[in-house]
Amino acid sequence: MKTINFKYDDAAYTLCFTKRTVQQLEASGFNIQNIDGKMATSIPLLFAGAFKAKHPFVKQAKIDEIYAALTNKADLISALVDCYSETLEGLLAEPEEGKGNAVAWTTTE
Repeated sequence: MKTINFKYDDAAYTLCFTKRTVQQLEASGFNIQNIDGKMATSIPLLFAGAFKAKHPFVKQAKIDEIYAALTNKADLISALVDCYSETLEGLLAEPEEGKGNAVAWTTTE
């Protein structure tokens, strides 16, 4: 799992996504495909969503304050998209061979 780590006001933060936090983001209206077209709404949602896995009780005002203080925002957004995308890829991952828990399926016509 990729993470983004930083300190702010003497507190350490680790931003990342889980399947649950991705689902929460999508339920709130976030769509990764809109990141370039709707930056004003997509970027704040993505940034705030990255707090949910490890820091679910951080208030939105604090998240906004942290975002305003962070440098190199273009690379930050790129890293957030990478973290988010890695989690989505995990949803499509195939089970490991030889684990004995893989389930084969078929369709009928």
